Amino acid sequence: MIFKKLFSKKKWQSNKISDRISSISELETSNSEQKSILHELAFNDADKTVRRAALEKLNDFSLFWQAAKKEADEDVNRFALNQIKKALTSNSNDLASDSEKLNFIKECSNSQLINDIKYQLPTTELIEAALQRINKQESFIEALILGHLSDQTSLKTIQMLDDANVLKKLQKKLKGTNLAEVESKLAVIQQHAEALSQADKKARLTLAQLNALKDKSDFVEISSQYSELTITWNELSPLVLELDSHISTELTGKFQKLDEALKIKLSTLESAYLDIKERSQKEESKKRVTEELTSDLENFERNLNNLVENDGEIELGMTQTLEEISNRVEQAEINEASKSLITTRVEKLQRNLIDLPKIKAAQNQAQELIKQLQEMTPPDSVLALNDFNPQFKSVRSQWAELESKALLNSEKRREFKELVSNLTSAVKKLETEQNKKFSSFKRKQSELSQLITDGKYREAFGLFYKLESWYAELNDYQQSKIEKSWQESAAEVGKLKDLEQSIAAPKRQELLTQIEQLASKPLVDPSEQAHRVKVLRSDWLSLGRLEKDDPLNEQFNLASEKAFEVCRAFYSELEAERDKAYQAKILIIEQLEMLAQKLQSEAVSSWKDVEQLNNKLTKLWFDTGLIDKSKVAETNKRFSESSKLIKAKIAEQHKNNRALKSTLLEKATEIAKSEQTLADKANHLKKLQADWKLIGFAGRKVDDQLWTDFRKVNNAVFDDLGASRNESRDKSTELRKGLLEAIQGYQDKLTTIDNNKALRELEAEAKSLRIERSELERSDFEKVSKAQKALLDKLSNSELEIRDANRVNQYKQLFDGLEDLANGNTIDNSVLKTSWANALNANTKVDRLETTIKLEIMSDIESPERDNNTRKAVQMSMMTDKLESGVTYNQEELLEDWLSAGAVSKEDVDLVNRIRKVFLK
Repeated sequence: MIFKKLFSKKKWQSNKISDRISSISELETSNSEQKSILHELAFNDADKTVRRAALEKLNDFSLFWQAAKKEADEDVNRFALNQIKKALTSNSNDLASDSEKLNFIKECSNSQLINDIKYQLPTTELIEAALQRINKQESFIEALILGHLSDQTSLKTIQMLDDANVLKKLQKKLKGTNLAEVESKLAVIQQHAEALSQADKKARLTLAQLNALKDKSDFVEISSQYSELTITWNELSPLVLELDSHISTELTGKFQKLDEALKIKLSTLESAYLDIKERSQKEESKKRVTEELTSDLENFERNLNNLVENDGEIELGMTQTLEEISNRVEQAEINEASKSLITTRVEKLQRNLIDLPKIKAAQNQAQELIKQLQEMTPPDSVLALNDFNPQFKSVRSQWAELESKALLNSEKRREFKELVSNLTSAVKKLETEQNKKFSSFKRKQSELSQLITDGKYREAFGLFYKLESWYAELNDYQQSKIEKSWQESAAEVGKLKDLEQSIAAPKRQELLTQIEQLASKPLVDPSEQAHRVKVLRSDWLSLGRLEKDDPLNEQFNLASEKAFEVCRAFYSELEAERDKAYQAKILIIEQLEMLAQKLQSEAVSSWKDVEQLNNKLTKLWFDTGLIDKSKVAETNKRFSESSKLIKAKIAEQHKNNRALKSTLLEKATEIAKSEQTLADKANHLKKLQADWKLIGFAGRKVDDQLWTDFRKVNNAVFDDLGASRNESRDKSTELRKGLLEAIQGYQDKLTTIDNNKALRELEAEAKSLRIERSELERSDFEKVSKAQKALLDKLSNSELEIRDANRVNQYKQLFDGLEDLANGNTIDNSVLKTSWANALNANTKVDRLETTIKLEIMSDIESPERDNNTRKAVQMSMMTDKLESGVTYNQEELLEDWLSAGAVSKEDVDLVNRIRKVFLK
């Protein structure tokens, strides 16, 4: 006994759980030694109840977290986590300060814990730290919608988003500054999308322009345009790289090929260009030397002419100057033609230097010839040309003779040349006209002879009168060439005229009678009346020409005028209608001209509207009535010009649209032939289909064919995709049926399980069931997932039910065993919990009745009336312990105390039944 007392264990080291729990209330956390003991109990005690009580006594945030990470028991682990959650979500800083909370959230590896409490945290800073730790965009978006973020973080979150669909969803749920930022971000994304679309078009245009350079041969032009287009490509390159990878690779590859080909072409052309440039520079040098020699020669001539005009003498050094010019000409590297011309002038000057009076006489004669030219008036008709040409040719001939004999003043030569040039331009037109008439005359003269031979006298007379006027306009030489044949033709026509007069006289009298009758008795229909007048006059004219003063002509004209008077009112109304139609056509023309002008200077937003408007105006034009004949040519010209400009612009747009649609067709064909998956092909083709819709009409003959070809490529891919999806759908259906049958099998098996071990094994099997999203259609995946979740929920509930049933069964076995013990029977302790069996073997001084009443108080169960006073005392003691010592009571611990209160006797049967009610309600 002495040794037992000397080496007795301390209470916290007791084998009894109740002692160790009781000792915890006596230990103080302020004492470092006792705190170490509490720490030892919290993490190393064999009983979970003790570990939990020690943790609760320590009440330290860091220790709760340590227990949550290391504690194997589910209940203690859950308790520690709950304490952490309470500390983090509490507005109070008793257990953890804001900085400790923040550090914990930043360093915590349990993302599920952080995710569970993120919106329960007391400050925005902590919520944002939790979101940062979770590091999922969806969490930030959810917090943004719920309003848990600061203004700054809200803006940052919105700025990080690039998905237009997500932003559009936020647009419906946010307000104020955040909404404005979302709308701004959407605008930026839209602008960027448009920029990418424009970059695609510009890149393709740039590639087309680069490709066009391959067909050119001008080095300077190719080099200049190549540099500009390369700069343009480099500017577009960042955006091109952001395009779909397939498109980006295609465009970049084309540029690299074109760039390499053009560099080779430029290298080849450059050497030839440098050779040409060198030759050009030599020619420029020759030209410059020629101009210098010519200038010096003209200066010399000018000085010489001044001496002649002033009756001067040859000055000292003039001969030497001329000799120097001659030497320079001989040594100069200039064209042989220029050298010969300048040498001739020098030689002429050398000859004239010895006879100045002769030069002066020639100058005077030249001035006289110039004066004659100045006085000559350019001819304004072919007839005047015949009088003008002989004198003009004579003056030029005299000038040429004079210039060959003597040196003439350069200014006079220039003046004479200008006068000749001006008169020649006027003469040339008329000479051309005269030559045309001469050729036409000869051709028509043959035609005249044929008409006479064929007996077509009326046509022959008309042609003869026209040839008669042409003959007068021919020059002497031309007339001499055709004089004989013309005289013969005139004689034949004269004979025909005599014959005509003898035949036409009675017919003229008949027509005169008819027109006079029509004048006196007009027809009812004004248009028919006008037609008859026109026919009679045509017949009258067909009978041949009469002299203007012939009485018959006068009578017929007067009768025709009178007959036509009744038609004037009709034609006046017709004229008003035509004027109205003219005004309508002018309005249409003005609209067409305005449309044409806008197409030249402004960007078009809808070519479809342009084409519809043009078609509408064109139809209105042709539906509008007739107009005055004198205005037809002018209006038709204006309509044609404006319509032509519009059609040209529309045709140009059609051409561009054809190119764009052809490009899309090529892309679609490439995609269809590529090694991509059918789904990827379909997605790319859908984008191309959307782009196709944005492109306008490509021309009547081409557009339908392009669409047919484009649709054919698309249909082939989508048909394959449909077949693949049908196959995939069938596989998914089979897999779904198999999985649902397996889940139903687990459901059936669950009904036969009555223990947790078998239940956990079944749950492991159910969780290991392989459900691949990629192998199932969405609806099938959802059905299977839903069935699996329902099974797992049922398993979880069954586990709780089995656990509760086992617990109840354990209590029944205990209380039935206690009744057996009270009645003097023995029981098998092995079927009881170890702690209960140990407690039954102990013999403490615990008051069994008092413990029973404590259990009834904790369970809010009434005690027998006889124990009312005891109950009150016990209840007061429990309250005192809690207030003064912080003691809290646990039903399990009290049950162990009850069991350890010595052997159970018959007197305890009533107490057994009372605690049975506590645990088996």
